[in-house]
Amino acid sequence: MVGAGAAPAEAAGVMGRRRPEALVPGIINLTRSGTITEALLTFLNDNKLNIKRCVGIAADGFNTSLCGNKNSLLKKFYELNPCGVFIKYVSYSLYLCSSKAIDVLPLNIEYMVSRTYLWFSHSTFHQKRYHELYAAISVGENFLKILQLTETRWLSISPCINRVLDQYEALMLHFQSIRDNERDYSAELLYQMYSDPVNRLYLVFLQPLIEEANRINKLFQFETVNPVNLIAELMLFYQNLVQRVMKPCVFTTWSSIVNYDIHCNRNYMPLSEVNFGSAFLSELINANLSSHTVDTIQSRCRDCILEFAKQIKLRLPPNVHHLESLSALSPSVVLSPTKPEFSTLSFLSLCRGDHIKLKQQWRNLDAVSWTNTEDSQIEQFWIEVAKHTDEVGDKDFVELGLFALALLTLPFSTAAVECTISQMNLIKTKLKNRLQDSLLENILRIRAYMHRNKICCNQFQPSKEMISLFNNEFYAIANSKDATDDSEEDIF
Repeated sequence: MVGAGAAPAEAAGVMGRRRPEALVPGIINLTRSGTITEALLTFLNDNKLNIKRCVGIAADGFNTSLCGNKNSLLKKFYELNPCGVFIKYVSYSLYLCSSKAIDVLPLNIEYMVSRTYLWFSHSTFHQKRYHELYAAISVGENFLKILQLTETRWLSISPCINRVLDQYEALMLHFQSIRDNERDYSAELLYQMYSDPVNRLYLVFLQPLIEEANRINKLFQFETVNPVNLIAELMLFYQNLVQRVMKPCVFTTWSSIVNYDIHCNRNYMPLSEVNFGSAFLSELINANLSSHTVDTIQSRCRDCILEFAKQIKLRLPPNVHHLESLSALSPSVVLSPTKPEFSTLSFLSLCRGDHIKLKQQWRNLDAVSWTNTEDSQIEQFWIEVAKHTDEVGDKDFVELGLFALALLTLPFSTAAVECTISQMNLIKTKLKNRLQDSLLENILRIRAYMHRNKICCNQFQPSKEMISLFNNEFYAIANSKDATDDSEEDIF
């Protein structure tokens, strides 16, 4: 991995979680570099970064050019850095898991939600009629607009379902009124869907499942969240899915959860014992459906949970034992009298430093009164540990502190990447399509710097060196570059 004395900034490499500006050079021209691997190695060499000091690399795990068995970025990364850690971006593909799970349910569920939005979005007359009806049956309440099911439907379907369920009876009466008075086929079709209790049952079942997936996905979008808790939240969600449909089993470690065979039919619980949720069971009792229909609905819902669990398992990191041991870095664990022995932590094998010195520093941590002792301040705690000095002025915990900080740079969250991509799309638009990569990169770096330091551009104080660059030579260089760009465009 990294030496115990490596600086955190250098140890982070280009994949560090706390350095969004380090991800900006991903816009380098791949047509010039050939492949993603060559582009990354070129960037590292140009910036004098040693790939052997890179803590880890993250990808979605399904792109063959990134994680394939032949000539992939991951294969080349392991050749140059055998001690590096690979992490799958589970949050990035969590929406795909939701999509696969929803596809198990009948197609008319998604159609019902999307068509309801389209019914009102294209007609102010329909909106007015529904507003009057809603005001008549819900006195003192203001109706909320039906939300749109976007192209990434598996992310937006949760608030859409909530909005439909909150106004379910009012919507059914509205479509019934339109059908009776105007003989509209779309209204007739939607009324039939809303009057069918089976469709409502599927929505009630789906609501808490997708809400929990969205909650975890949002956690991975934050930049200030405890990185140790991110993977723990994901593993807990996967464990809950498994325990809802599988026979009772005790999981002592994350590895035991991942290794549990969810494809074996003998591990499935009977339909009558599957945990579909209290709200779903209550709706099922009130629906008064036939036993055959109930079995069909429960089978589809069980298959939905199973598919969700299977899709998440495909995207779980392969080295969960290392990631699980990171929980020992939390201040509440490190400073407790029952903290684990340092030699038992699996991530110790990733360190090339002096294990004896690290073990001694680990044992002496609770002898100091630290300031940042909350688990939410895990990074501040280890920064304090790395900077701590003894009575003679020596940094007595610097090796352990820097090693822990290097581990915490593992890229669990995609927030920095997605923020950079969003900023790039805002900067280089159709009207600014001639913007050169170098200028785009510089603008992204400036914005990342402002965001990281939480300052506005009007608060930035340029250095004397920056100001000295603005002279007559600056404009001469700029004009020569413009002339070169124009000549190149004339050629092509």
